Amino acid sequence: MVTKEQQNPTKLRTSSTSTRIYKSTWEKHSPQIKRDFYVRDTKLEGYYIRISPNGKKTYCIHTNLGRIDKKIDITVGDCNLLTEAEAREKVLK
Repeated sequence: MVTKEQQNPTKLRTSSTSTRIYKSTWEKHSPQIKRDFYVRDTKLEGYYIRISPNGKKTYCIHTNLGRIDKKIDITVGDCNLLTEAEAREKVLK
């Protein structure tokens, strides 16, 4: 017998928006209640800001590691500690 408490949990979809990332972009967006929110850059492919429900905002990149065909996510740094120019410079290296 299955009770209401034992039902499968629903998967939460991630939400995102695409825009050009500038130095104040991370300040304009607020965290979502139950899931991560992604602000993806339209100019540099794979570069994005991840905003978690607790309010933490980080610069990240989705890229290949070396010559491996597997894509990985790399956290570049916290938005409060790095400027957008510093994060973009790290991503390009």
